[in-house]
Amino acid sequence: MAIISIPAVYPILDTATLDRLGLDCVTAAEALIEGGAKILQVRHKTFWSRETFALSETLSGMCSEARVPFVINDRADYAAILKSALHLGQGDLPKVTEWKHLDLIKTRSRDILTNGRMGATPETRDPRSP
Repeated sequence: MAIISIPAVYPILDTATLDRLGLDCVTAAEALIEGGAKILQVRHKTFWSRETFALSETLSGMCSEARVPFVINDRADYAAILKSALHLGQGDLPKVTEWKHLDLIKTRSRDILTNGRMGATPETRDPRSP
């Protein structure tokens, strides 16, 4: 697992916000990458349909082509499949440690971002961190 330096500007493509504003996620990602984004995260808090996964697959390919780390919010299974980084919030860690396929995720997912630290896994996270 690699340690990724988190840049000063951390763009997050929140699908609900983009939908509400009538903006296309791929177009927004293209603009962010062309504008010099050094990392890109997709955040989708509702049900992950096939279309949502296909969107993430497209974004992952775009980021890979541009050599920009791609981060998926909360979905360790999809991060593992797409070999992307994973963002976990503080409340997500207990859920993840209960997953039976966590070992697979740790070996297939490129990076895990949790509690604001890239590369921390449940085993390596500082227990003193908030």
